[in-house]
Amino acid sequence: MSKERVNKECSKCLKEKNVERDFYLASSDLISSDHRMTICKDCLFGMVNMKDPESLANAMRAVDRPFMKGDYDDAITKDNPFGYYMRMLGTRQNRYRTYLDSDFQGALPELEAEEYKDNKEKVYSAEEMVRFKVTPDLILKWGDGLNESDIYQLESFYNSMMESNSIETPQHIESLKLLCKVNLAQNKALNEGSITEFKNLNMQYNVVLKDSGLRPIDRQSGGESSGIRSFSQIWEEIEKDGFIPKHNVEVSQDIVDKTIMYTENYTRRLLNSEVLSEPPEDTPKVDEQYEL
Repeated sequence: MSKERVNKECSKCLKEKNVERDFYLASSDLISSDHRMTICKDCLFGMVNMKDPESLANAMRAVDRPFMKGDYDDAITKDNPFGYYMRMLGTRQNRYRTYLDSDFQGALPELEAEEYKDNKEKVYSAEEMVRFKVTPDLILKWGDGLNESDIYQLESFYNSMMESNSIETPQHIESLKLLCKVNLAQNKALNEGSITEFKNLNMQYNVVLKDSGLRPIDRQSGGESSGIRSFSQIWEEIEKDGFIPKHNVEVSQDIVDKTIMYTENYTRRLLNSEVLSEPPEDTPKVDEQYEL
């Protein structure tokens, strides 16, 4: 949201109101760029009779927010039941829930329409959710026998690893591709409930991850794994930050000289001798020590 924009128009009363103060959070950030509902708090409050749970459920359906029976029961015991209920919808566990995520607990069976029940009980597969173009290059890269979802997951993991690591050598690239395939296989085993197979695949995943040097603890770039193999590379490393001139030291006496003086004075005091006010002349001078 733009910093200049602090007000917006309510879709019901058509009045300009403060975005953060007068509008509740929406269930999805896609609804509006400011992440707020299009109807203001006052108008939404006017639509609800908190003594009637069906009234609240109908209002929540209109703004695509959930009806939560447990939160409703808590809210009607408060001084401001509707405000309390809407604050509960803004908590972490409810922040992105929509009307289809409602929990009626059998209180309003007439509102649990067939469409709601079907969507609530439906289990979506990755193949139904993923739609992207599979090119011949991707098939050549990952092999035959994979569906769109498999290739999408492989590509997503591969690209994220490429972005977070400096992978340059062919050996590193092949290790990463193998890691992606093992990661896909272990995720499938876990989703299917094959715990034993998942454990075996997870062990292989960790072995490949360690051998490829892609763990965060031992992450290294392609140049680090292959080493510096020529004088030109050494020179490039030396000069990559530009010419660094010799530091010009102008102080002839440093803290070491002062320490020598304090040590000498300690001994002199024990012997009741006169103490030094300056370091001894024969201490090594900084400018002499580094003189070329």
